[in-house]
Amino acid sequence: MLRGLRVSDAAPACPDQTTAAVRSPVKCPQLETTSYDTDVVVHSGQNKSISVRVADIQPDQMDNVLCLFTYSWEVKYSTWKITSSNLECEALQFEFSDVMLPIVTVQFTVTSGKNSVPLDNPQNIKVRIYKCGTMVTNCGQCLSMDPEHECGWCVGASPTCSLQTLCPASDWLDRSAVCPNPQILGEMMPMIHH
Repeated sequence: MLRGLRVSDAAPACPDQTTAAVRSPVKCPQLETTSYDTDVVVHSGQNKSISVRVADIQPDQMDNVLCLFTYSWEVKYSTWKITSSNLECEALQFEFSDVMLPIVTVQFTVTSGKNSVPLDNPQNIKVRIYKCGTMVTNCGQCLSMDPEHECGWCVGASPTCSLQTLCPASDWLDRSAVCPNPQILGEMMPMIHH
């Protein structure tokens, strides 16, 4: 298989699909994203709908579509809707309970058709569930995190890196703020005089 392109001489080009190949290259139904980073990120405990493009899907493959998210030894199912060439998996709460792990990777699969066959996922689109508070331990690290995580520093009674929705507005520091009581961590480099 080369990015969803399969060639067949005798069998259907897309295994278990109802659309048969005509002894020529056939593009199989597949999930796509235009983003450089193919991972979808969501903070643990948050609800999020997942949207991807769907290419080469046939009308008979648009029945019985399921979005499946597999992680922590469980599978969560989500309903869907298709608008033109986009598939949107309905909002689902993503969370994990391990207090030591900062990130959990979720396998993302879409099945379709009467046989519930998985669509190709040549870009390996997946979901990363994260927790701001376990990814970093201090304000400087928190405010310099990738903006896709939407983390900031909560200066309340127990200062921690968190989402803005989990911190009182008066205690929230976003990426443009200066950390209170900055400290230099690590060893100082010796000064060299010439």
